[in-house]
Amino acid sequence: RPAPPAQVRFDSLAGWTLNATGDATISVAASQKQLLWQPQNACFAYAGGTTDTTALLQPPRPIPIEGRFDAANLWMYGALDRAKDQPVAVSAVLEDADGNEVELDLGPVTSTYWGLQHGVLSPIATSEGRFPMKFVGLVLANCKVQGERWAWLDCLHFYQQDRRPERRFQRRDPIFPVGDDGLLPTPPAAATAKLAADGPRWRFVSESAGGRLELLLDPGQGCLNGVSARWGELVCRPLAGGGMQFGGDPVPGELVGARVEGDRLVSTWRDGRREWRATYQLRGRTLVIDVACAGGEATGLSVGQVAGLPAVKPIEVPYLTLARNSLSGAVACGGGLYVSVWPDVYHSDFSTIEQGVPRVSAQGLALLGGTSYLPLTDGRRNALRDRLLLTISPEFAETLPNVPNPPSPNLTALAPYMFVMSSSLSPNLWKTLKQHGLDHIIANDFARIFVTSYYEGFAGRWRPYPGLTTEQIQAYREQIRKLGYRFGMYQDVREYFPLNEFWDENKVALTQQGDLVDAWYGNQQTKPNMMPVLMEACGRRVAELYPPECVYLDVHTNLGPTAVDYEAGVELAGMGRGTVLGNGDSIAEARKWYGATISEGIFRWLYAGVCDMDYAQIRTADLAKPPFLPDFDLLKLHPLQHGTMMGYAPSTYLTADEIKTLDGSRGTAPGTPSFYKYVSGSLAYGHMALLGYGYIPPLSRFIQYYALMQGLQAEYLTDTVTEISWWDGARWLTTSEALPAEANSRAQLRVRYRRGLTLYVNHQASEPWSIEHAGRRYDLPPYGWLAEKPGEILAFSALLEGERVDYVRCPAYYYLNTGTVRRREGPLELSGAVLLKREGDYWRLIPCGHLGWWEWRPSEGLPEPSRDAWLKNVPADRGCSAITVDTAALGLGQGVAEPEEAAAVAVKAEQGRLVLQPSPSVTAWRLR
Repeated sequence: RPAPPAQVRFDSLAGWTLNATGDATISVAASQKQLLWQPQNACFAYAGGTTDTTALLQPPRPIPIEGRFDAANLWMYGALDRAKDQPVAVSAVLEDADGNEVELDLGPVTSTYWGLQHGVLSPIATSEGRFPMKFVGLVLANCKVQGERWAWLDCLHFYQQDRRPERRFQRRDPIFPVGDDGLLPTPPAAATAKLAADGPRWRFVSESAGGRLELLLDPGQGCLNGVSARWGELVCRPLAGGGMQFGGDPVPGELVGARVEGDRLVSTWRDGRREWRATYQLRGRTLVIDVACAGGEATGLSVGQVAGLPAVKPIEVPYLTLARNSLSGAVACGGGLYVSVWPDVYHSDFSTIEQGVPRVSAQGLALLGGTSYLPLTDGRRNALRDRLLLTISPEFAETLPNVPNPPSPNLTALAPYMFVMSSSLSPNLWKTLKQHGLDHIIANDFARIFVTSYYEGFAGRWRPYPGLTTEQIQAYREQIRKLGYRFGMYQDVREYFPLNEFWDENKVALTQQGDLVDAWYGNQQTKPNMMPVLMEACGRRVAELYPPECVYLDVHTNLGPTAVDYEAGVELAGMGRGTVLGNGDSIAEARKWYGATISEGIFRWLYAGVCDMDYAQIRTADLAKPPFLPDFDLLKLHPLQHGTMMGYAPSTYLTADEIKTLDGSRGTAPGTPSFYKYVSGSLAYGHMALLGYGYIPPLSRFIQYYALMQGLQAEYLTDTVTEISWWDGARWLTTSEALPAEANSRAQLRVRYRRGLTLYVNHQASEPWSIEHAGRRYDLPPYGWLAEKPGEILAFSALLEGERVDYVRCPAYYYLNTGTVRRREGPLELSGAVLLKREGDYWRLIPCGHLGWWEWRPSEGLPEPSRDAWLKNVPADRGCSAITVDTAALGLGQGVAEPEEAAAVAVKAEQGRLVLQPSPSVTAWRLR
């Protein structure tokens, strides 16, 4: 890639001056330490300070800039310490032809590597008569830091943009959304809907076996404010105060007319020269409201608030996030009714949803603000076209939106797997896991194949970093696959690194001001319509060289229904819908080249099924009191995709104090309260196992996570839920009954699956819970559980004789973990932990009460920074006392035990039982 043109180069500092305001220490000097385009550059050092410090670097004389320009690119190596620093702010100081000073903002420095500081001139600055200009100096603000930092300056180019973006939004063989119903909630069975005039108003009536809902529309009160609802004797106004906005409070407008078209009511309003229309249709218990206003003057819709419900309160719905920096969405609950209002992204052109935090006042409950339309780069807004879905029902589930995506084609294939993310190439780690009985692992690389430092811009890559060869990656892949594991890679084309080989400014999204959109540190944001293109470009090359069976798509499912590109003239610019469609299409494209897909998951509900798996992290204000309500996940997302644990790491679900005690038992089991909170939450929400990132626990704990999750998830991940019930201390309640009484806050849950699995979870910190199931009493401690499928599965974390014991019996294995007490369950009796796996015509027994610790050191045969894990300090007894196995119960008769490694071991046989003494030299035994 050739060096870019530049009018200002920092390769020679002769005659340059550096001045500052503030007391931080600053300096500049020629350097060859970090080189990019020039043979030499300028190193800018800054340190300490107690007051805000701004530096001005100036050439000996102003540097002329020929011709007109409207943008500038500065290549700069940033020094940001993300945990401590306020980013340095950079701007170019110019002098126009009239001698006036012009400042061109080059933005904050978010990179800790080479990056592009891009800026655009304001329309005023680019007006006629002010060119040519001269470069006077470079301003670097926010130089007060703790410690010392170094940044490098290469060159600065002023240029006239000649943007030629792809203006069409072409979707090749789109797989979503399915049908034309969008997010429409499921109606009750056999519901009927009628529309009739009622004086100057109009009445919709929905009737079903569950009751009668009446919706009265008074168009004279406005398009949203005029809606009222009746259920029995209860009357409410679900959109009170809502309506069309033109930059201020909702405008009711003057009613022009209302007419019936089939089963729809169409009303029109006017405010001066502005006119808008609303079309209403009742589908089940959902009033579908389509609002349109041409001309680009409307700034959005306010949905008002739910007024009239007694003792109204918001019910936070985990995973139903509507806006990037917001919590989960909410449903109103009061007087035995539930009310939801969802903007339907697939039938709307809004820029963003103003979600906010639900607020209860004397006037009612504000569930969300509404929709917003923001100007494009030409200063004009898109015409307003929004669909609101207003649902009123006594059944909570009926207020939840559907997800119009196809089920993942990989649901069954992925169901047995634990996803493990490694930030290093670690062949011995995978080998060790396999030796100890973990058969189903997705061994995924977090971009270590592509970069030696994560500051280097690891998105949009396919080549190995210099020093690592294609042949080494191919060999590493083959090592993983020979273990029976899935080989996974990394990709992200939402982020666009300016030094990427595919870099093209025309593919970068623009802000409303016409600047390049910043994304992850040192990256820009790819245009949504270009994301599938870049995914194919990378994926095709990866598939040719080292075809993976999984790919981590990082932040892709963190993109919600918010516009990211505002470039006028580009189809779907300024629309949240464009973001969702382009991003979703890129995820679907990834599946073609990389196999199964997984992503970070803040907006996992939007992409469920389009993406195969997601980190199931809940957005909540207080991790000490996360909402415990799995209905939306189990009913709407679970049939489409797999969530993984409760996020990418325990830190997404546990408090900082809980994290400190997560492995407090040092892997000797059974576990700590925070460990069980994490696992029991994952089971309750129907998720799959995940470990990795910064959390690689000791091997015995690793096995415990795997064993407690894998046998159950292999069953429920391919099944659907038929019942969700809550124990209130006296009886079982449905979710709709539990929420008004806050019985769900007891967090004693029962979930039943269609094929017969029943799961009980005591997901709270203080109270035990005794239950009777299948003729046996189980005492569930805090964060304990019981799962049973008759004849196939029995799994629990329960008290046996007053001590906690973890047990799993499933078609593939038995697992028993008794901690430090000796207990018997199923065919096993021991103190410690054992994994007993079925292996064809024999059983494989692996003692795993305590298997020592990981020692990390350089990977053998691979370049730095790859690190690998070896076991150290494995106790002689492997954390187990003598292990008694009921071989008769396993169908082996008296049975024999053979150590897998040649060793002198103690085996005692007596009356259909084997007693094995764990040995420091024996990883596993074969029982025949």
